[in-house]
Order: sequence, then structure tokens, then C-alpha cells
Amino acid sequence: MPLKPCAIRSLSLAACAAALLPTAASAQEVVAVGKAKDWVVTITGNGAWGSSYWGAQSKDWTGFPSIALRQADQPAEFEAPDDGFSFALFGNPGLKVGVVGRYMAGRYNSEDNLQGTASIPWGLNVGGFVEYWPMPMIRTRFDVLHGVKGNYGWSSNIEADYVQPWNKFTFSFGPRLVLGDDTTTDTYFGVNERAAFVNPKLTAYDPSGGITSVGALAAVNYEFDDNWSTAGYVRYDRLVGSAADSPIVKNIGSANQVVVGMSVSYTFGLDLHRAN
Repeated sequence: MPLKPCAIRSLSLAACAAALLPTAASAQEVVAVGKAKDWVVTITGNGAWGSSYWGAQSKDWTGFPSIALRQADQPAEFEAPDDGFSFALFGNPGLKVGVVGRYMAGRYNSEDNLQGTASIPWGLNVGGFVEYWPMPMIRTRFDVLHGVKGNYGWSSNIEADYVQPWNKFTFSFGPRLVLGDDTTTDTYFGVNERAAFVNPKLTAYDPSGGITSVGALAAVNYEFDDNWSTAGYVRYDRLVGSAADSPIVKNIGSANQVVVGMSVSYTFGLDLHRAN
């Protein structure tokens, strides 16, 4: 799926949380990360350059905020840039189960040569994830999501990462696999009779569900100190199956999907007890 904002964290959830954060912080006391007794908050500014929509050949820039929370007695754990907005409900350092949300970039018929096709608003997929570390340097992750805005199908992401810390750096890379059901693939890659009649570049097409794309992600994170860090990543996906055979991809867009992104994060603690 297009990684632009999606991939990192849900824009709508992150923006709401960021808007509420100053109010919450003013009511409590912001302290050094190592002294926090309750929560550790990380605010991130993200920027990415990549496909304008799922299957596009054109590229576009985007920027968006995100926020992450963890209890102060829990150590900071590895997160890939494309994990989505996730929160673990239970587990341990080797196994976690929780909820996740992913943002989907919209597609509009004014873009490229998409006249006749239906515009697709930005979407939000929500669901659950399981993360398992079979070895200290190997992370695997699996999620299942259902669209609640923009599209209403089922999709899944399967990820694996080799994670290697080195001094203040953390390097990671690994394969990616995306699956979608009939509804998801039809939303983004189907072409109805009207669109085929209006647009000479398109023919009617009814895709089926299955494996949508295969790819890989490489990322590096650098920690300046306990508060500040920065990260950069590159993700490549190759559309396959019904998605790649769509005339939207073959005649207008591209099966090759590349996203390059970076972020800057600030982490601080909230001590709720000192304010009481």
C-alpha cells in the first residue's frame, strides 16, 4: 500500500493526539526521560516523497506529525517506519499483540490521466497485529486490517526485519508482503464500464484478491541523546497479481512503487505524580 503518510502512523489519530498534547502537558510536569514515573511521549515530524497514490507513476511530497506513548517503566523498543499507528495491549519483549491503524493515500480523477475513474478519498484501515522476535536480531510482524474510511475491504501486511544496533545507530532491513481481498483490490485497481468508455487508456477490469505487492524496506535511526533522534528509510514495492494487471497500473501508472522518507523525534517524560 502507498506508504506516504500511511505508512508510518495514522495521520488523523496522530493529529488529534498532537492537538491535545499541549493541554495535557500543561496540567502535568514535563521531566527528563530517565526521571519519568508515568509516561514517555515521543512527538515526531515526518516527511516523505513517493507515489501519489497506490499504483501511481507520479510522485509527491507529504509531511505529517505523529505521536507515540509508552509507560516509563517499559524500555524503548524497535519500530519500523511502516508499522502504522500501533499500540500493544499485552505481551513481553519477545511477543506483542495489539491494535494498529494505517492511513491510505487518496486518489483523485484529476490526477495523471484518470478521467472517468471514481475519486477515492483518503482512507483509514484499522485492525490488530502480532509481533514476534524469534531471535534477538530478527523481528516478524503480521497485521490484519479492515477499511473504515475510503475503502471497506480487508487487507494484511507481513513484515520481517533484521535489526542491528551500533553505537547510536540502529540499522534495519527486511522483506514486505501486502495482501488484499476482492473489495480492496477492486477499490484501487478496478475499472468499471463508464471509466472504460470515457478514458481511452482504460478497459473494463474486475481484479481479484490475493497478494498485492512484494517489496523491502531499509531504515536507519540515529539517537543524538535521550531526547532527540532522527531516522531515514527507503521502501520499494512491486505490484503483482491482479493489481499489476490493472490498466490503471499498466497504461497510466507503474508497478514499481518507491517511497523515501525521514523524520525527527523529540522524546520527553510526563510525571503525573508531581502535579498532584
